[in-house]
Amino acid sequence: MTNLEAPSYVHWNFSYRCNLKCRHCYSRSEVLPDDPSLEVRMDVARRLAGAHVFEVGLGGGEPLMVKAVYDVVEVLSGVGTYVNVTTNGYFVNEANAARLQAAGLGRLYVSFDGMDPETHDGVRGAGAFERALMAVQVAHDAGLDVALSAVLGKHNIHTIERYVTFAADNGVGTVQFKKFRPVGNGSAHMRDYLLSPAEGLDLWERINALPTQPGVKVQYFDEEFAKLSGESCPCGRSSLTVRPNGDLGPCPYAPLTIGNLLTDDLRQIWTEHPALLRMRSQETCAGAIPSDSPYVMSRAKQ
Repeated sequence: MTNLEAPSYVHWNFSYRCNLKCRHCYSRSEVLPDDPSLEVRMDVARRLAGAHVFEVGLGGGEPLMVKAVYDVVEVLSGVGTYVNVTTNGYFVNEANAARLQAAGLGRLYVSFDGMDPETHDGVRGAGAFERALMAVQVAHDAGLDVALSAVLGKHNIHTIERYVTFAADNGVGTVQFKKFRPVGNGSAHMRDYLLSPAEGLDLWERINALPTQPGVKVQYFDEEFAKLSGESCPCGRSSLTVRPNGDLGPCPYAPLTIGNLLTDDLRQIWTEHPALLRMRSQETCAGAIPSDSPYVMSRAKQ
């Protein structure tokens, strides 16, 4: 169970739009719905602010393709909400970095799928690595808190030490490793990226054994091994996901819709929805809800 009156963290899938077609992207598919209007995004932002959510993470898609991102960050940070944005780096320039800093952005995550052009561009496309490198430098110079974000799979698990070294050498305070999920574009590339159970355990052990670098924090969560460190999946327990149209779900990777932020009361859903109550009574990952669940299940629009 949870004593929280609202989720402490909300992942906001801010837009389906993106200039890249990453092979592992969980939110991409062949047909994408239209993006919401400025009014819809601002309404979502105000409702999250009114619910006193502690932290909101803007992902996508590519959030910096949406002009409203600066206004949204300002609205949320203005009430004390900590805001982070995850970007591929293409649209990080001096002007945009300065606007994010002025709006009160808490942290900018720049995605790296490898610490060399061959690995990174193999996932994202030619030239993506150089743009990501430039984004780190420009954002750092603008005074932003910069972090690295990496989806780990067969293609890059041998390079995790290089992420930490790069961070230490470039004034980056956080390295966030994420587990590859075979959803969205990733469902077509499972053989290239999906780790075996043995590889997953080895990765978990290697990350926990990484040499400490002064000023660099490493983040990684894998629900399959979380119990080894006394953790549990936060989805539905301390966090929720908001999709571009306002739909609410417990997890960005699971096709479960439990309401809509534009029409439903967030705190009521959080404290009373049967699906969330059921998740909190189980020790398994929130994404493991059975297909025959009596609760509302509808696939997220992609």
